[in-house]
Amino acid sequence: MSEMVKADPKGAIDFIQGITDEGFQTHAFNGAVRQIGFEDIQLAAGFIDANSDFVTDEVRSMFIGQAHGSDPAPGASAIANIHDESRRHLTYLECFRRWLERDPAAVTQWRAENDLPESVRPSVDGLIETLGKGPQ
Repeated sequence: MSEMVKADPKGAIDFIQGITDEGFQTHAFNGAVRQIGFEDIQLAAGFIDANSDFVTDEVRSMFIGQAHGSDPAPGASAIANIHDESRRHLTYLECFRRWLERDPAAVTQWRAENDLPESVRPSVDGLIETLGKGPQ
């Protein structure tokens, strides 16, 4: 499957969508997203968005962590789709904490262009205010 995903990511997703065993289909899709994310984080984000029925919270969390290695913005945007509220809140905080360590200006720009759920907005904005200033 890994070789199929590398050679033809879109074809691999089409193949996975044809699998009739739901558990195996979800497992295969999650593995494909992980593999695609190593090569092209934007393509992986698009597959997650287009195939959200197959994506578990665990895979969303994995993708968000993986995005930090190349482009954190798609990961930050994917957090809203985590179903478990507690996990979603913690993932927002961890994502922005890690991103602020790496590129505070990019976080500030992303936040200016994107809204956050009311339930997490004060925590994330406070984190950005505190950590986004950089060394004093």
